Amino acid sequence: MRALKSRAKPYKVSDTHGLFVLVTPAEAKLWRYKYKFHRPGQDGPKEYLMALGDFDDGRGVTLAEARRRRDAARALVKQGVDPVAARANARATQRAEAENTFAKVALRWLDGRRGAINARTYTAKRARLEAYVFPAF
Repeated sequence: MRALKSRAKPYKVSDTHGLFVLVTPAEAKLWRYKYKFHRPGQDGPKEYLMALGDFDDGRGVTLAEARRRRDAARALVKQGVDPVAARANARATQRAEAENTFAKVALRWLDGRRGAINARTYTAKRARLEAYVFPAF
């Protein structure tokens, strides 16, 4: 991998089963997986690319790790699942869970104090949190 040098135009160096490294003029070495997948509403299977990470002179994704990621993506394709869509859904779920973390903790804290404070105070504090604090996070 370290022997791959940049050229004036990007070029590919293939491995196996659709895995290749794309070498760019800026000396980036990017792992890609090319696969065929039939999405609903299409005439037939089409080729897609999935980014698997960058090599970054040994600090990034190694060949073994790129092959492991490719094999996981191939397994999804064999199950009829688009690996790019599956990864996007997983990331969206993580983001949604992280976005709600502060609100959940704040409401849990406020609910824990509910018996110790007046009902009007509880309602006012909750309204302030929902109006001013939660939108900022």
